[in-house]
Amino acid sequence: IWGEARRNRLQLPTYAFQRSRYFIEPGEGSAEASAEAMTRLEDMADWGYVAGWQPRYAETDPALSADPSKAAPESWLVFLDEVGLGADVAERLAAAGHTVTRVAAGDSFAKKAEDHYILPTEQGRAPFDALVSALTEADRVPTRVAHFWLVTEGERFRPGSSFHYRNVEHGFYSLMALGQALAEADLLGGMQVSVFTNGAARVAEEALPYPEKALILGPVGVIPREVPGTNWAWMDLDLPVAAPKQWRRSSRETGVGGLANAVVEELLAPPRSYRAALRAGKRYEQTFRSEPLPEAGAAFAQGGVYLITGGLGGIGQTLARDLVAEGAKVVLVGRTALPPREEWARVLHQTWPGDRVALA
Repeated sequence: IWGEARRNRLQLPTYAFQRSRYFIEPGEGSAEASAEAMTRLEDMADWGYVAGWQPRYAETDPALSADPSKAAPESWLVFLDEVGLGADVAERLAAAGHTVTRVAAGDSFAKKAEDHYILPTEQGRAPFDALVSALTEADRVPTRVAHFWLVTEGERFRPGSSFHYRNVEHGFYSLMALGQALAEADLLGGMQVSVFTNGAARVAEEALPYPEKALILGPVGVIPREVPGTNWAWMDLDLPVAAPKQWRRSSRETGVGGLANAVVEELLAPPRSYRAALRAGKRYEQTFRSEPLPEAGAAFAQGGVYLITGGLGGIGQTLARDLVAEGAKVVLVGRTALPPREEWARVLHQTWPGDRVALA
């Protein structure tokens, strides 16, 4: 009520025995955090961590390693490699009583058999949606996925492409499309996806021939954080020396037959997300250890020339001012054109000081 408006005071009845309490009582924590977890490191030099590799056995029950048929039956989706490792693993899983659906890379989507599909890699997500739809209709929805498309021997790729881009298509893009298709169909929760590569990780001082394969760490690392209940694991393998091609009579003679046992053991482990590598029969898992940060050097070279894209935005201009103050030369690139130079005085006079064009 405003001003001189009339006010009437009313006596309201009280309810001495019908009171409601709305105070929020203090709750009790579900678990007390450990003292170590709550400790703050005051020195920023102690905030650094570095990745490393630690020897660690797979968490598979020894009884399952000796006899995979003792494992609870799962529905597997196996992406076959050109070397023969995936085919060998699929054969062993099927012999142990598991349901196995095989997927090979090809030029177009096709169903070769009830348990075998062809999937193109250069057509984006659509073929993966078609695969998930076909598996659902056939009552072969996978509970676990074994992806071997980045296990390679030699450097084969389709005409007009490159082996580098072949790895990007068969790795990063295929896993991203698969994850999106499964998630949209509400099938990804609770699923274990295991990705196998070779030449994508460096444990010691060995060569790193195909670093582009490590792009799979994008979907492998992010999807489990976005979809509750799903686990994504990655293992990098070192392929043994294969027999000359003219001497081979079966896929087991490509030199990867000995890896199949280790891979099956890996696949039958309890679901979890991790990164591992197999080197000369020894298994390693990636860990992170604390390591002091080095002394920070100069962020920018004195008198250097720096190009800032989006230079007319707030962050770009703030960074540019700091660089100019340190004696650097700055080139700002933006999508908003500056007015003609003869109008600069008028713009500065008529525009509020915080305008992005005036600041530039």
